[in-house]
Amino acid sequence: MLETALRAEGAEYDSTDPWQPKVIVDGRLITGQNPASGGPLAREIVAALRKGH
Repeated sequence: MLETALRAEGAEYDSTDPWQPKVIVDGRLITGQNPASGGPLAREIVAALRKGH
């Protein structure tokens, strides 16, 4: 499992229920969990662009 492999390497892993939106912003890294995250992810990207990242 990807989660297990990531945790074994020391990664922080965060998720939500299937098909629920989940967006994580960590500095310049902005990521969404699944297609339901498309809208919230786009808003975070626009916000980051407005800040000049």
